Amino acid sequence: MARTTFSGPVISKNGFINTGPNMTNSTAIADGTNTIVNKLTIPAVATEILASDIAGRVLLRTDADAATVILPAILSGANSNVAGETDYDNTNNIGISFKIIIGITVTGSFILKVADAATTFTGFSITGDDLAATHVGFVHSALTTAGADTLTLNGGTTGGLEGAIITATAISATQWDIQCTTNSNGAPVKPWSATV
Repeated sequence: MARTTFSGPVISKNGFINTGPNMTNSTAIADGTNTIVNKLTIPAVATEILASDIAGRVLLRTDADAATVILPAILSGANSNVAGETDYDNTNNIGISFKIIIGITVTGSFILKVADAATTFTGFSITGDDLAATHVGFVHSALTTAGADTLTLNGGTTGGLEGAIITATAISATQWDIQCTTNSNGAPVKPWSATV
């Protein structure tokens, strides 16, 4: 299909398959506490809030300094009884997914957390010990931490070395599934905590 331009939002009730080289473009975002909208690079700022608008994009972290990224609030509204599947005003965002790639080993903690205290994480962090180079993997389940809502990669024992990948998917009204693959610099420890 040729390039198409729309003047309003495009809504698909059954999703889109995103592909192609432009899915990994890096575009700078101004410093400050901003909502990331239609951008692909998580910048060197203290706190950023992801917007549902950029779900499905690849977010590349290219700064080693400490940063906190907050996932959007999960909205689980039902379609109206009148409009049903054509209720385009329904803001339900269950199923949205973000892929974050750590493009440089962090020296300050990279923190991913939920937007509100009613939401938690499920999923796993798979960590290898890069320092010992033992080729042994450690699996840390988010469910081993009561109320887990924060993932911290510190560039040391909780991971965050260059090449780490985090995928976050909203799977219910109160839960994000987190899949994290990373290496640690030292004996791995679980990266999960409850801080929100």
